[in-house]
Amino acid sequence: MADDKAKKNVRQYMIVILGDGGVGKTCLTTRMTLNHFVDQYDPTLEDTNRKQLVLDGQTCLLDILDVPGQQEYRALEEQYVESGECFVVAYSITSRPSFDRIRYYHEEITQVG
Repeated sequence: MADDKAKKNVRQYMIVILGDGGVGKTCLTTRMTLNHFVDQYDPTLEDTNRKQLVLDGQTCLLDILDVPGQQEYRALEEQYVESGECFVVAYSITSRPSFDRIRYYHEEITQVG
């Protein structure tokens, strides 16, 4: 009974990580959730990771959706954005085009939201 009450007090958030392919979204997610850095590139199809933490004295559960950045998955972006409550837009400091596309991702987020 006490365990059920504790589960009800856990706030849950869906975080969506967007950005072009190869900019480090999976590395960022893995570092945050597993405290491990992945130094090899393996294109992600879609992956959800969980992280429990205490924020301002409140237990929170973060569902972090690492979405594919490849062009062929652009049609699914609206679906990903609709499921999110918080967004991280990643880019590579070695790729000006990935930085320039931040505006595109921002527009996607604001149009759906």
